[in-house]
Amino acid sequence: MKDKPWPLGFKSVSPRRLIQRLALFLVLASFLGTPIFASSMQDSIEEAASLLASSELTQHKDRFIIIEVVNLHSKKRDQTAKAIETQLYQALGKEFKDFKLLFLDDSLAGVNLGQAIFVQGTYEPKGKTVTATFQAVIGVRGEAVGQAQVTFDAPKVFQAALVAVLDLEAPELTANQRRAYSDLFRSRLQESKKMRLASSAEVAKMSPDAIQQSYKCSRDECATIIGEQMGVDRVISTSLLVMGQDWYMLSSKVMDIKNGSILTSKTLEHRGGLEEMGVSLNTLADRLVGSEAGAEVEKAFVTPVPQKSVAPLPEEPEPLPEPTLVSAAESGLGAWVWHGAALGTMGISLASSNGAAKSYDSLATENQTLESQYKVATSLTEATSLEEKFAANQAKMKKLQSQVTQFNALALGAGLWEAYLLFLGGEVEVASVRQPGLYFALEPGQGSGDSARLSFSYNW
Repeated sequence: MKDKPWPLGFKSVSPRRLIQRLALFLVLASFLGTPIFASSMQDSIEEAASLLASSELTQHKDRFIIIEVVNLHSKKRDQTAKAIETQLYQALGKEFKDFKLLFLDDSLAGVNLGQAIFVQGTYEPKGKTVTATFQAVIGVRGEAVGQAQVTFDAPKVFQAALVAVLDLEAPELTANQRRAYSDLFRSRLQESKKMRLASSAEVAKMSPDAIQQSYKCSRDECATIIGEQMGVDRVISTSLLVMGQDWYMLSSKVMDIKNGSILTSKTLEHRGGLEEMGVSLNTLADRLVGSEAGAEVEKAFVTPVPQKSVAPLPEEPEPLPEPTLVSAAESGLGAWVWHGAALGTMGISLASSNGAAKSYDSLATENQTLESQYKVATSLTEATSLEEKFAANQAKMKKLQSQVTQFNALALGAGLWEAYLLFLGGEVEVASVRQPGLYFALEPGQGSGDSARLSFSYNW
């Protein structure tokens, strides 16, 4: 039976076929969803800081901002709260460049608490995510003038490695001298705040000398055994060797308990009497934690790349022929060719978007690992290397995020193209039989400069 033309001249489509096409379109559209990125704490806190940085706050006459973040349930400044405070401190520093930022536990001498800006924050863990709420208040109990709420992936909490510092191995010293110099060495390491040290009382309970005599091993060889029995992650073993009259060598090593490897070691030559040994031990402790500047990094030389000669363009290029519009029927291309082009473009775009998103998540995971390694780094060189790699990954992540957005836009365009082909492509047909109704037509212009005209007609 011949399909009856619709009033506007469109060929009718059977309900069954229309439902099939609609279902196919919905299935294709379901693949166009933007992948969910793991929102990092840094990006979310920077967004919150930009929301808090209103014109009213940036022009506030009192130039002090006091920051405090606590756990919503425990009301305590735990490790996660301190991490959020640090990120917020850095983010607000970019927005309030002329302000002095302080933490609530800092010394507030000279600060007018009635006029300072208090940024009070709370965070609440919700499964794999954390919701942080911030409020800017003028004065201790003033009126709220700004607020922001952000959600980010729950940060992995890494506990600093527990380090046991063994007593100085020095047969030439008396027991009291070794104990005094060992405590001096531990105190210097503790002052650096780069290590979480086990108490000297716990080390004394283990009696390293007795373990060394029992196992018939050197202090370095027995360090892992002592560390395992103490339940620590790392052990620092230091020895004093006599080289001559008033000439000594101090050697210290940081050893990993898991595999017994030496993570770092430092050696120092001491010239002078034993009464001056304290100065050398302090210097050795500083070098061990990376407080001193390391060796200068060699400058990288860039070899200039010679420029290739470019062939000159022709003076008068031949004009390109005017484009000619050819319909699908005239070119011999069937409808399935256009469907294949649309679906192929969409498939390739989605695959590329998915690959970029996976690379983004991989770099995000790697940065979390780098962050944990940075917190337990024992030397400045190692920390600097981790920082550079972290920054390089951040740059790559921003580039990948831009690529995903571009691929998704391309996939969306291909999906809309396919939708057009499904619903309208090949279905527009002017009725061949004159029947009553409203008709329209797109007529080309008469001259080369005239535009096309859309005309309507109604047949009685």
